[in-house]
Amino acid sequence: MANTAFADTTLANTRKDGYWTSGVMIEKSNPQPLLFRSIVASNKDSTSLAFDIDPSCSKVSLSLIAYVQKGADASGLLNNGSFQARVDNKGIYGGRWLSSSNEMGDKLIFITLYPNNQADLIRDTRSGTTLRLKLTITGDSDGAVYLKFPLAGSNAAMLRSAELCLALQTRSPSPGSRNPRRSTPKSDADYF
Repeated sequence: MANTAFADTTLANTRKDGYWTSGVMIEKSNPQPLLFRSIVASNKDSTSLAFDIDPSCSKVSLSLIAYVQKGADASGLLNNGSFQARVDNKGIYGGRWLSSSNEMGDKLIFITLYPNNQADLIRDTRSGTTLRLKLTITGDSDGAVYLKFPLAGSNAAMLRSAELCLALQTRSPSPGSRNPRRSTPKSDADYF
């Protein structure tokens, strides 16, 4: 979900809550939702943390989106590894990450995070003040990348993304809609 090509997409219907922005990611040529995003920029650099909900409202993904200037060596970022996450002074969450890239003059790197306990990490993120991440690259013992994200507004932004998704689910679909669910199920078959 997170590595949707940004050249052809935009975040529409945006609202700012604290440091966070929420909205609907759509293709510029087709206003059907691709995902519902809550996003915040790092305090340190041009890296953003995104919480995305798919159009069925059933899957949440976490990703980092990093911009690497043209000509810079991003080969170390195009990899995989492990990470640790900590919200304030709460417990440390572990997980793994995988990356992919996009070329648009500058290089756009997508790092999808796969936490071992995603539900608890999201819960702590929604109630905390600072999220810190430590990313290590598989096979690289030279060091780690540390990132820090402010969480003021994260709960409101994530709630809004979920509400936007649910609002789409409960409205009657238009012809050709990507989501043909009925607003009120008529039989058990309508749930699938």
